[in-house]
Amino acid sequence: MSSPTRGETPPPSGKVRLAIVGTGGVANAHVRAHRRNSDLVEIVALSDVVPGKAAEFAARHGLVGVRFCGHYDEALALPEVEAVDVCTRPEGHGPAAIAALASGRHVLCEKPMATSVAEARRMLDAANAAGRVNMVDFTYRYFPGTRFIRSLIDAGELGEVLRVRAEYLRDAITPPPEGWPAGRRRPDPTDPSANIVGDLGSHMIDLARFLGGEIERVSGQYRVFGEYDESAIITADFASGAVGSLEATSIATGRGGNYRRVEVHGTKGAATFWFSRPSQVEVYTTTGATYYSRGFITVPVPGIAYTEDDYESWLQGMTNASRTFAEAIRRGEKARADFGDGYISNLIMEAAFQSSRTGQTIDLRTFAG
Repeated sequence: MSSPTRGETPPPSGKVRLAIVGTGGVANAHVRAHRRNSDLVEIVALSDVVPGKAAEFAARHGLVGVRFCGHYDEALALPEVEAVDVCTRPEGHGPAAIAALASGRHVLCEKPMATSVAEARRMLDAANAAGRVNMVDFTYRYFPGTRFIRSLIDAGELGEVLRVRAEYLRDAITPPPEGWPAGRRRPDPTDPSANIVGDLGSHMIDLARFLGGEIERVSGQYRVFGEYDESAIITADFASGAVGSLEATSIATGRGGNYRRVEVHGTKGAATFWFSRPSQVEVYTTTGATYYSRGFITVPVPGIAYTEDDYESWLQGMTNASRTFAEAIRRGEKARADFGDGYISNLIMEAAFQSSRTGQTIDLRTFAG
């Protein structure tokens, strides 16, 4: 299998030539995000082991002139491929990412990064050895609303962060989309990457770290209800002394398909972001330096034109992540939300599961997974 010579990268003005590996559900949003960054990203290949699926995907999205591949090894054999976006199911993330890194490619990987802490460690080691840009698509830290809250924290508007609460709630009572029951995934109570902790909770874990800093200890509660429905709650102790609660559930009656919220409380103020209201954040400060200290007020997120378009907000987060990945490649810089962050996310997931089984709080500083 041929691979690009290390160090042979196009000039900074060139586009990142990308192969998408896996053309299933989440890849539909990835391709839209990359195409919004057409000044920086060029999709040159599609890989899917299902015959004809890559071609159907290209036709659906109007992709012209791309190469169609079966196994990802075929894409990695193409000299024009400079970077890979891994959009397979979680069990395919590790093998594809490690192979891509070994061939000298930069890698963007969907979450959860790995199916276990051990696999996450192998992926991180491969990334460190390759010296290529590596990044996990933790989209929620790239939402304009959550980045705005991060800017308030950095500016000292909220003071010292004391508490972070992140929720991703779904309603088991709400009728699922047509065709959903036949293909609905049953959770695996023994595998955090194969249930709601990996699917939804990994977003909340990374978002909590993005806003609150490193987590040192976790306690977890995980339950399965019936055949399909789940609830997971993680309580966290941050290195800073802050506390957190992270929730992911499909039994939140009345909350519909996607109820997501993050709230940060500090010594000088607080901020709340509802993902269903992507162009605004509720802010309270005691200093009054920027916002009135008369309770929470609604503040527009800078640069956001849409109001209550949940999908647009999600897609904008993916677009920002795509751009961050491409800019890191062109600048020769380390990407944010890299494989180190993915490894920590997997570590927290497994620690929370062990806590749920044993009833004990897990210290991440000594937990090996």
